[in-house]
Amino acid sequence: MQSPELESKRIFLIASANHQITQFVEKEIQKHIKQSTIFSSVDGQEALFKVDNVYPHVVILNSDLTKLSCFEVTEKLLQLQKDHSVSVILLCELPDKEHFIDQVVTRQVQFITHAEIAEKLPQALARALNRVSLEDHSTYRLKFMAAKEILFFEGEKAGSVFIVKTGELAALKESNCKAVVLGRVKAGEFVGEMA
Repeated sequence: MQSPELESKRIFLIASANHQITQFVEKEIQKHIKQSTIFSSVDGQEALFKVDNVYPHVVILNSDLTKLSCFEVTEKLLQLQKDHSVSVILLCELPDKEHFIDQVVTRQVQFITHAEIAEKLPQALARALNRVSLEDHSTYRLKFMAAKEILFFEGEKAGSVFIVKTGELAALKESNCKAVVLGRVKAGEFVGEMA
């Protein structure tokens, strides 16, 4: 069971002057996160205006923003935090000067270079949404995962049982330097109950 409120909390804002990047990010969100609400803007000021109207949980900012840079928008978002924090994904080359060190450590702010967008965006979205679910104080929490991401390793201390809502998990064991599939956990089944 999951918190019904969380289903409606998946609000995204994509800010980029590049229409192709906006479309790509929007398609990735829709492909991986069902029931999402996506807003877009073409400059930094418009992005902050939209944040004032509907506070998003995840903001994806491209480095091509005008009027306000992606760094200025991120600074303002971090200052504007209301009842919950926002997760920010910056699509830009890593800056020469350090930015948002504390937020990068907690993964509230993530950097993805343009060359890595296709490969790393699903994982960044999963991390950002996990921050949203951690803010939900219900008994149940959602954990979002990207393809090929590892839920846990054999022998790890665990304190949760996981129910697969969509997709499938594989239980693997390494044998002779090869991964052997022990079984599969499908939607509606659970894993981790022996922890």
